[in-house]
Amino acid sequence: MLPEIGKERPGLIATVTATHGGRTVALRMPGGPNLIDPGARDWAAEPPDEAGPAAEWRQDFGQVVWLGPQSRFWADQSVFPDRAFTERGWPPDPVCTNARYAVLEQTPGLLRLRGPESRVWQVELTKTWEAQADGGVRFVAEARNVSNKPIQKGLWFNLRAVPSARVLVPVASGADVRVEGSADLRPVVTEGWLHLHAPALSGDESSADAKAYVRPSRGLIRTEAAGGWLELEFKATDQAQVAEGHAPVEIYRKTNRGSWSILEVEQHAPCVALAPGETMSHEEIWRWVPRRDGACGAGRWSRGWVLQGASQARD
Repeated sequence: MLPEIGKERPGLIATVTATHGGRTVALRMPGGPNLIDPGARDWAAEPPDEAGPAAEWRQDFGQVVWLGPQSRFWADQSVFPDRAFTERGWPPDPVCTNARYAVLEQTPGLLRLRGPESRVWQVELTKTWEAQADGGVRFVAEARNVSNKPIQKGLWFNLRAVPSARVLVPVASGADVRVEGSADLRPVVTEGWLHLHAPALSGDESSADAKAYVRPSRGLIRTEAAGGWLELEFKATDQAQVAEGHAPVEIYRKTNRGSWSILEVEQHAPCVALAPGETMSHEEIWRWVPRRDGACGAGRWSRGWVLQGASQARD
């Protein structure tokens, strides 16, 4: 049985697999559905993935941690020189994302895991899930430089949300949003919130994808889930501190006709220089927020938010 954090108190419950990269595979309220996309795998029964540097990449469902920039996923390692110039830097490090993580500490309200040292990203990742008194779950990732030279990287959180969900991000204006790709995300900014919709395929299109690059006015993302919103709260990163080619918040959507679709909700911590042995960290708090009036992106919420512009206050 997979560890569940927070089930001893009312509020969000996080389910984690240590065997497959220390990933979150479920976020749910008691008795409720999964608020994220775990994919089709049975994570409790699934055997461990191959996790060496040469392992084949598998889709990163659930919530995972990468290290940006993507263009340098393989550029700073010498294990596989032929991968140093792979197109788009793909794939992510299979050691950090697929390997078995060791359990350092486990209680009903806390889980702390540590991954193996990776020769690809040259870090050791430690992840902590902690149930909060307000019903949320705090997630912290730490990356320690295990190489003998300085590295320049930034923690990158990637959560697979329900593919059909609408996404809301607070922005100051439409100038803080850039969309690239073939899919129409129908970006709309109203009352200080960017709305991104699931794209529809047209004509004989079999697939379409797009990514929105966003400079949020504050550290918050919401995705529709179970009649409310899954809320991700974090310290927003300035654009100048983000790894080259990225934005503080990125929303990637891919729609496939007759097959699985993707909604990735991503946010980037500052890209920093780490000396050998140094550690950097970043965190999010996850909550489920029910709607009072059934409106999407407007109206009053049970947690006290009033959506009236980019600057919001609690009741």
